[in-house]
Amino acid sequence: MLNVKNEVVHRNGLYAKLRPTGQVASALTIGSTGWDGSGIIEVSGSDENGQANNKLLINYFCGRNTLINTNTSLSNGGGIVSMGKFVKMMKHLEIGDPQWGNGNDPNNTAIDINLDAGKGIRFTTNNNSIDLISINNTNPSTFPFVLKATGKVGIGTASPIEQLEVWNGNILIKGNNNFTNSNDNAILYLGNSSNFIKGTNGLGITIGTNSAPNAFVIKENSEVVINSTDDAVRAFSIIDNSSGALNFLVYGDGRIYSRELTIQVGTFPDYVFDKDYNLMSLDELKKFILAHHHLPGIQSQAEFKKSEGLNVGRMQMQLLQKSEELILYVLQLKEQNDLLKAEMEQLKTLIINNKQ
Repeated sequence: MLNVKNEVVHRNGLYAKLRPTGQVASALTIGSTGWDGSGIIEVSGSDENGQANNKLLINYFCGRNTLINTNTSLSNGGGIVSMGKFVKMMKHLEIGDPQWGNGNDPNNTAIDINLDAGKGIRFTTNNNSIDLISINNTNPSTFPFVLKATGKVGIGTASPIEQLEVWNGNILIKGNNNFTNSNDNAILYLGNSSNFIKGTNGLGITIGTNSAPNAFVIKENSEVVINSTDDAVRAFSIIDNSSGALNFLVYGDGRIYSRELTIQVGTFPDYVFDKDYNLMSLDELKKFILAHHHLPGIQSQAEFKKSEGLNVGRMQMQLLQKSEELILYVLQLKEQNDLLKAEMEQLKTLIINNKQ
C-alpha cells in the first residue's frame, strides 16, 4: 500500500488529486464538472524505474467486484461505457444479465459491432481442441451452434467431425430472389464453381459442370433426363466396382450395351397349342399376307412409324406366337405328307401286282 496525500477541491462538482508519497512519480486525477457532466480519471507520471509506463489498476490486489453504470433502472439503462481502440480482457468476459435482460427490450443487444474496415471478431489460439464460439441452449440442453478452432462448424452438435455437420435438421438454400419466381436458381458448388447441383424453380434439379451444364436432370414430374453432347459418347454406364467390367452402357445416340436383358411380360402364347385354338388355314394366311403385307397380329410398318418405338416384350411374345403357329403348320404338312406317302405305297403295290 502507498501512503498518499490528497487534495479535494469543490468546483461545481468534484475534483480530487491523489499523489503517492513514495518513489513512484505518478498521480491519479479524478475530475467531474457536475452531476450531468463528464468525469475524468487520469494516470500520469513514471514508475520506480523512471519509465513512463502508466497503468490504471482497479482491484488489482483485492479482487473485488467493480461496478460501472450498473443502475439499469435509469431511463438510459445505466449509461454507456466507452473505451478506446484496444480493450484487453485477461480471462473472462460476460455480456448480458438474465436478471434484467428480456426479449421485449428493443435495445437488448448483447454485442453490437460497427466498423467499416478491419476485422469484426478475431480469434487467436494454439489449441485446436477448444471452441471459438459455442452457443448452448440450457432449456432444453442442446448445442445450436459451435465453431471449433479447427474451423469445423457444428449445428445441433458440439462435436462436428466434418467442416460442416448438421444434426436433427435440414439445410435450405434459397438461392437468388429467394426462389420465388419461375427459373430462379439455388446452387450448391462442389470443389469449385465448375461442378454444381442446381435447383430451378419450376424445372427440377440439375447435376452438371460448366462444360455439361444439364448433364443429369430430375424434373418436377419425376422424369429423369441424361443430356449427351455427343452421340458417340457414353451417356450412362454401370461398371463392376471390383472387376472394372462394363455391365451396362447407353450411348448418346440411344444404342444400348448390356450383358443380359430380362423383360417382364404377361401371358405366354402357349394357348396356341390348345385344342380349341382357331388356327388360320394356310390359304387364309396367304390371302391376309397378299392383302395387308404383314403377318396377322404383328404391327405393320405404318403402325410402327406412328408409335414411339418397338415394344420389345410384346414383339417377343408375338414372334413366339407365330413360331408356335408355324410348328402347327409344319405338323399339319407332315400329316398330309404321311398320307401322301401311304397312298403312294398303295399305288406302288397295285402297279407291281398288276404287272405280275
